[in-house]
Amino acid sequence: MKDQKIPGQRENRQRARLCLRPFGSAHGQLGGGWWPRSTDLVTELETLAAAIRSRFGSPGQVHYHASMWAPVPPQADVDGQNVRLVDVRSLDSHTVVLLGASARRLRLLVVPPTVHRGTAHAVLRASAVANHTTSAEDILASNGVLDSDSGEALTAGRHSVNGMPGTGHR
Repeated sequence: MKDQKIPGQRENRQRARLCLRPFGSAHGQLGGGWWPRSTDLVTELETLAAAIRSRFGSPGQVHYHASMWAPVPPQADVDGQNVRLVDVRSLDSHTVVLLGASARRLRLLVVPPTVHRGTAHAVLRASAVANHTTSAEDILASNGVLDSDSGEALTAGRHSVNGMPGTGHR
């Protein structure tokens, strides 16, 4: 049985923390960045799907790397649609790939939920630069989220000077 909405009750849906590359820009490695609030992929997909629907459509399949997320079922109901969830071990652990109708594909950098707000915003901006070819790992490392040598996550991330890879830290 689905939950019934009580009249006068506000919907408890937050907006996705998302930054997409400008519409019509040339293809790069990433279509933008996403900063989920938790490691529960199924719950987080609800807000993400709503945020991208007008530009991308509804995802029918989502590829992810299990190391970033709490246990994920093989499929889930996302906004009234059955979505197949596939753990792809060869995928960069800090990305998700959404597959939609007509072979549409959207690859997003995933900012870990625990990253400091200022750092997360810098990473989101850097991931959405038009005609950008920098990898998710490089963007995260240049903003202090990942150690550039080991690829290991740092605690909360440092602020980069302007959110662009290779610019140094404050």
